[in-house]
Amino acid sequence: MNGGPLTDMPLPGRGRLMADYIPETPGERQERSRGAVMALLRYAFGPDIVLEHREDGAPFLPGYPDVYISISHSRHYAAVATAPYAVGVDIEEPREQLRRVAPRVLSDRELAMCTELPQLLRAWTIKEALYKLHPGREACDFRNNIRIAPPTVTGLRARIIHEGDLMAPEAHICVVGDLG
Repeated sequence: MNGGPLTDMPLPGRGRLMADYIPETPGERQERSRGAVMALLRYAFGPDIVLEHREDGAPFLPGYPDVYISISHSRHYAAVATAPYAVGVDIEEPREQLRRVAPRVLSDRELAMCTELPQLLRAWTIKEALYKLHPGREACDFRNNIRIAPPTVTGLRARIIHEGDLMAPEAHICVVGDLG
């Protein structure tokens, strides 16, 4: 990251969304993704930021107990959303695999509305972001317990805070929040 992330935008209620490219450097993709996420966190919180994960895998910042955080990465991008309320972020790049998994993830109604890859990509990012908002065993059933319209996870309503496309390479990003 030279001088700042590709995307750095405010979210409602003092929230923040940052996204940047994952550098094409030698090493494992997972290491590069983690490095990109840490670069975004250092940019936002300073060089001494510490990122940890709860037993369920959810990230948190020990020095910032009032900050909720969500992290996502794709092949070429890393994204971090922070807010004083529960937040979920997902960033995905189009891939044919979405067509194969769609019947396991989307309800019959959602499948009927998502016939093209861009629609599947959008549906997937919304569902993945919603899952990160309220993870748990029940939420693992994306097809039955996570809905796009209206955005809900196991019956709990959420709000799509930001949604957009990135280009070169193409990707879709979605941020959802539990604004109370």
